[in-house]
Amino acid sequence: MDPEEQTDMQSIKLASLEEKQHKKVRYYETTTIKLVIAYIFFQAVIFLSVFLQNPAIISCQHWWIPFSLSSLITFIFSISFTRFASKLERIQHQHDITVMERDSNHHRKMLQQRDPTNTHDLLQQQQQILKGDVVDVYQRNGFIYLVFAALLVYTVIILIACRFVICKD
Repeated sequence: MDPEEQTDMQSIKLASLEEKQHKKVRYYETTTIKLVIAYIFFQAVIFLSVFLQNPAIISCQHWWIPFSLSSLITFIFSISFTRFASKLERIQHQHDITVMERDSNHHRKMLQQRDPTNTHDLLQQQQQILKGDVVDVYQRNGFIYLVFAALLVYTVIILIACRFVICKD
């Protein structure tokens, strides 16, 4: 098998792998988004049940009940969110590597067809691709940390509100 046929076979394998990884990335993104929405919903239900409750149902001495329930939901969510976010980051990283390998094969093939001795253009193009990918990685990680920080602030507000709404007198 000549080098061009090997490159074609490798490109086909990488395209198939890329498609599978893309589906996994979308699954983890969707699941993580659903998890965040469910968390916000459950915390809102707890807060609204405390805020709209009859004063005789929960007295100030029992403020810890909604607080504990909210804390338990937070604990369970944080474990799940961390697990799915780390899996998402890992599979996205693998997907990025597969895309870079496929693009590298494509560029190599194109350059070999034009000028088999010119490797300088290939190196420059690969460096440009890597620069763009590094920015994407930082943006994705930054977004995950931003969401986590926003949910942490939301949780603190809910926990404080559970205490002060019940004991407002």
